[in-house]
Amino acid sequence: STLDRSSAASDVYKRQFKPLINGMVEVTMSGHADPGGRIPATAVNFLIQEHPYNTLKGLRKIIGEPSYQKLQYVYIRELP
Repeated sequence: STLDRSSAASDVYKRQFKPLINGMVEVTMSGHADPGGRIPATAVNFLIQEHPYNTLKGLRKIIGEPSYQKLQYVYIRELP
């Protein structure tokens, strides 16, 4: 993901997508952000809760577009 260094001193995000039998996909997201004391804790806590929801909402919109239906990337692999 693109990182905005003006808003976070360090951050790490991981996303894992697991296909399910019924055509659904299980998404696991984890992350850590350390704003380095530049942002109030209340703002950080709010954004931590909103980030996964907004990410999945945007992803759902994008993958529904026809141009993404058969798109493949070499760095994305199916797990056994």
